[in-house]
Amino acid sequence: MMRRRQQQQQQQQQQQQQQQQQQQQQQQQQQQQQQQQQTSHHSRLQTVIGGDDGTDWEAEFDNIANGGTANLSSRNFNVPGSSSQGNGNGNGNGNGNNGANVFSDDEDDPVLDELRSSAATMTSNGGIGAGIAGGSSGGIALDPVMTTSSYHIQQADNAMNSLKAVARQDGWKKALKHKSGVVVYMKNGITKGDKTPIFKGEGIIQGFPPQYIFHVIGNRKNWDEQYEDGNLVENLNETTSLTYEVTKATSTSRAHDFSLVEKIECASDGTIIFVTTSVETTKVPKIQGRVRSQIKVSSRLDLGTSAHFSSVNTSHIYYPGKYER
Repeated sequence: MMRRRQQQQQQQQQQQQQQQQQQQQQQQQQQQQQQQQQTSHHSRLQTVIGGDDGTDWEAEFDNIANGGTANLSSRNFNVPGSSSQGNGNGNGNGNGNNGANVFSDDEDDPVLDELRSSAATMTSNGGIGAGIAGGSSGGIALDPVMTTSSYHIQQADNAMNSLKAVARQDGWKKALKHKSGVVVYMKNGITKGDKTPIFKGEGIIQGFPPQYIFHVIGNRKNWDEQYEDGNLVENLNETTSLTYEVTKATSTSRAHDFSLVEKIECASDGTIIFVTTSVETTKVPKIQGRVRSQIKVSSRLDLGTSAHFSSVNTSHIYYPGKYER
């Protein structure tokens, strides 16, 4: 009888040890996932443009937020292709108020209402604005090929080509000028007959190097009220990644989530191009209570070549669509 009790106690101890080991493994996996989530395109950009220069960007951010100025004299920023001028042609100093409405109330333009309406349906990805277009696939069966990594890479390549094409197109009309100096342009669709409005904002950010800008972009919760959470799912290759993000629910809309592929391209003239588009993948399963929505967005960031790269020419293109509520 005593022996049987001892055996039972030993079995219980073994089970407890196994449970503890499983819990430790789960904790390790969670830590690895958290580390992976912290790896995003903004950190990849920092690597692309020269890596960590030893600057305490958190302290620098707090300094500027409290009214201080950027101290660039002691820094050495190594930007690839820095011998050529970035091809952004925006104007203005980019010193708008943080947290202010993207579109200034001091403008009286007929297109303001439409711009604000479109801006309200935009979220941002890795710091780059995104238009929300439509909802999920509605249960329609998908070709398995469409869920493969190679197909997702092709989708990112196609989106990049579309961005470059629309950036070169004529027909951009000035919609408004923000009090910060940023000019917003508008045109209809990428293809003939497409009436979906596309918006392009151009401006110059002075006094801050690319590293600083990317650092602020990475702290997305500080400036994007719609953003809830997001993480890197998988690096598909050196320039393309699969990501996931969630926007907050509102009084009139449930939380939306997105399965995305992002691509970055660095040109020899210093231009950095981002593009993001929605993809279907089993690696990002749908979650109850969240509406799986689609994003079709293009954005470009051009780097200037002033002393210490303290001036950054920016040009962002947004292609918003219908927003499912």
